[in-house]
Amino acid sequence: MTFIKKIDKIKYSKKTDGVTAVGLFLNQVPEDIRQHIRDLSGSSGLGSNEASVEKMAQSWLEKMRCFEEKIKEQDMEEIVYFEKKEGRGALILTYSGSLLNLGPLSDGIRQIEYSGIGIRTDVPEAAVRGESKLACDISVGAEAVFEAGPVKKTSTVHKIAVLRENKSIEEQMEALNNTRDSLSGDFIKINKKIIAGNDRK
Repeated sequence: MTFIKKIDKIKYSKKTDGVTAVGLFLNQVPEDIRQHIRDLSGSSGLGSNEASVEKMAQSWLEKMRCFEEKIKEQDMEEIVYFEKKEGRGALILTYSGSLLNLGPLSDGIRQIEYSGIGIRTDVPEAAVRGESKLACDISVGAEAVFEAGPVKKTSTVHKIAVLRENKSIEEQMEALNNTRDSLSGDFIKINKKIIAGNDRK
């Protein structure tokens, strides 16, 4: 049985008055994720200076907000532990802001799709494998590891969301794919606006 815990919500501040104070966005990121944001800024090619880190933190906060709003719209349930044998599919968000779409379990395998954040150079932007298997259970605060999958492992898992109602495999796949596609589009817009400094849609 999947262990469920109430998830505390982060309150985001988006008002900047055109000038980003040092730490304005980074200080809103949970403390245990801040160093990851700094490391992510460096691996993305943005650099490790404070201005770049602030851009990465702002982008991260916007993506968290989008994720929380989207799963609420889809009436999905946020959990902290996902068992390897869980029959339902799930949508996972990592510390890096990558999305992992776990299809429902069918004959011991899942279709798993990985969508990167589009600005890192050390991970693929997107990868999919139809006959994937989890190596172990997945929990918030740990990496997702695969026995067989589109990637060997992800960065630390930040959020896990599952559909509340029992649906057919086809219905689950449709709902998860639609949510993933919508979030991916939102994340690309966030990258363009905040990271690249491009307001054009």
